[in-house]
Amino acid sequence: MANITFVMWGLGGAGGELIIYRIADQLAKEGHTVNLVSLVGWNYSGYNPTRYANVFTQRKFLRPLFSIQFLLESNRRFKRFSWATTQFYEMNMRILANLVKKVKSDIVIATSWYTILPTVRAGGKYVFVQDSIDAYFIYDQWKEVKNIYQKHFPLILLF
Repeated sequence: MANITFVMWGLGGAGGELIIYRIADQLAKEGHTVNLVSLVGWNYSGYNPTRYANVFTQRKFLRPLFSIQFLLESNRRFKRFSWATTQFYEMNMRILANLVKKVKSDIVIATSWYTILPTVRAGGKYVFVQDSIDAYFIYDQWKEVKNIYQKHFPLILLF
């Protein structure tokens, strides 16, 4: 049986993540070892959408880097600091890639455009992207992120 890792940016409860949890649980029931690797956990008291997957997240003292990046991307009040978005994204990508490398897997799968480059850096060859966030690129703070986004999709991965 295979050791399969899904690389996630965050563990949430949206539709895309729920699909990954269902796939992970089904693969685990079939006898595979399944891992979810993410920068942050679900942050909900008692909320654990997967029963059978191993979950790995970064150390808590590094999580503010994720939060700062999220604020820069999602809050227009921080528009004047949008130049820093890519630096925080790069740091978070390196952290995630190193975390994925620590989890020895036969198959590594990116689950969003955010996780494509960390997956490639960790030796992964597959991507299962449910959606993109093109609509957000109309805001100024996303201009730098759009450049990253456009660099990631041409990377050689199997969809």
